[in-house]
Amino acid sequence: MLIELLKRFFIILTITLTLLILKKPIKKILKHSTTKKIGVLFFSIILTIAILEFGIRAGGLAFLFAQNSQNQITGYTTFTEQKEYRILCLGESTTAGIRNSWPQQLEITLNNKSEKIKFKIFNEGIPGTNTGLIISTLEENLEKYSPNMVISMMGINDIGISFYETQTKNTFLEQLKIFDLAKIMIKNLENKIEQEKIIKYVENIKTEEELLKKIIELDENNDWLHAQLAYKYYNQNQTRLFNEYFENAFRINLVRHESVYNGLRKNQNQIEIIYLLSAIEQYKNKNPEKEWVYTGLGILYYSTGQFKEAQNAFKKIIEINPQNELALMGMGKIFYEMNLSNEAEKMFNQVKKINPKNVWTLVELEKIYTDNITKFKQITNEFLNYSTDWAYAWLGRVYYDFGIINKDSNYITKSKNMFEKAINANPNNDWVYILLRYYHSSSKEESEKLLKKAIEINSKNDLGYYELALLYQELERVNDAEKMLLKAIDLVKDEHMLYDSLGRIYFSENKPTEYIETFFAENGFNIKIMRSLTKESNTKENYLILNKKLKEKEITNVAMQYPLRDVEKLKEMLNYNEDIIFVSNKENFEKTLETRKYSDLFWDTFAWHLGYEFGHCTLEGNRLIAENVANTILKKLNITN
Repeated sequence: MLIELLKRFFIILTITLTLLILKKPIKKILKHSTTKKIGVLFFSIILTIAILEFGIRAGGLAFLFAQNSQNQITGYTTFTEQKEYRILCLGESTTAGIRNSWPQQLEITLNNKSEKIKFKIFNEGIPGTNTGLIISTLEENLEKYSPNMVISMMGINDIGISFYETQTKNTFLEQLKIFDLAKIMIKNLENKIEQEKIIKYVENIKTEEELLKKIIELDENNDWLHAQLAYKYYNQNQTRLFNEYFENAFRINLVRHESVYNGLRKNQNQIEIIYLLSAIEQYKNKNPEKEWVYTGLGILYYSTGQFKEAQNAFKKIIEINPQNELALMGMGKIFYEMNLSNEAEKMFNQVKKINPKNVWTLVELEKIYTDNITKFKQITNEFLNYSTDWAYAWLGRVYYDFGIINKDSNYITKSKNMFEKAINANPNNDWVYILLRYYHSSSKEESEKLLKKAIEINSKNDLGYYELALLYQELERVNDAEKMLLKAIDLVKDEHMLYDSLGRIYFSENKPTEYIETFFAENGFNIKIMRSLTKESNTKENYLILNKKLKEKEITNVAMQYPLRDVEKLKEMLNYNEDIIFVSNKENFEKTLETRKYSDLFWDTFAWHLGYEFGHCTLEGNRLIAENVANTILKKLNITN
């Protein structure tokens, strides 16, 4: 509040002084000839800009002083008056969290352990990215989130190319603070207009069905939303619509959200979702007993990781209608995210009693029963009652994962049978061929046939092109790999892994530096290539750039090592820099592995081929990371339980 008042005071003071200074010159202008009028007017405009620029910069100094007083992050204050401490998390798929990310759990852990400060975590982990691409978007992310702290766990995907940001404000106009102010004012005006549109839209919504459709427009890759809308249509006996949304849900869950390639796809409509949430909150006050209002709040709060608020909304729905499947499923998913598996199981089983046909309860229960072979068999057998291609495909994927993790060849064989049943049920389901490719991964020839079949059926299947590109790289068919990646990029513009793979190809082909940089610039990445760097020096270079930028902005820098890797190597690489807080995840994982299985903490072995014995973390593995770094943060901020 103090910061905002100071900023407004300086801007108002500056404008007032400007008007007072120009009051007499403006009157005199009218008495002069046209030429003199233009000259004096031009001089007045320049003077106005100069005074405004001075005032805004002075206001900026006052802002920085007030901000440093409130948000000091060097240990001099305890943040007792600060409402929100903002943490930005950077990394690749191990941070993005294909399943239950550690940043998501970190927010829950910190807020459970701290009453003085509310923590807000922003997860900018992107599957398949490297440190250079992370740095290329750093300024944008710092401006977007204004974090007090940045936590990075990165470097595993690096190659001997340094990608880093080179964009600066070159023109005189771009360097002016008044130019920034004008951009902010225009953006705020656009946002206000958009918010008013969405509020009017909410006022016209009459049913839960309409609301779900609206949220799906904003968050189209949310499998849960498609599943809930499917069961709305199931209860209305609308078979065609039920099948449509049911298949959407499975397609997303099986391939999109569960694949390393896409991971958690970045939501391009976050601002609209926030506006919709705000609009529904306002509408709720006028309509406190409308069930669909709380449905919207529950879904949106859950989607943005605000579990406590989502729980309150779902509880309200259950008060109004104890049979509401969506609310009960929502409560179950929240309990699962919070590591309360028993409570989650009760909720999902309650939905099964209300609606035995709700197949999504089986999907959720399977996650809970992975370590319980008896219940796992029971759930998967129940799934056989749904003789659709997507049901068979889901079972194929589940059996395959279960067989790999538990080294059980019987389940791997079962997975092949399920995939084949899925194809027999629907030979035109392109995604099933991609899933079946994992089973045939040892046969390059068979894998190529399956992937070609997938894109033959659906020429817009970007994952099919990407998987085919990876296969061609393995076969050293570089030109074919490049063609497949370019086709995938035509379909999906914002996937870092596509550009990373293409960069590797261009680098190996010794394409001219200018050619590569131009290609990346045309696709929104402002980069510089340093061919002389090794993988290790490339990682170091970008870590140092990160530290320099954070130090300039007085943002706490936390560099976290991967699970089971020695943090001393990271410290040594960064010259034991005292500006950086280093976090180790070696001791906590080693201790846990004394009593737990590898598969309890990791659900794959993606880093093994690089000589590192870790993979993407399970819910439990990410919990270990979250609790470990949470303790470091609380200690840094002098917060005790």
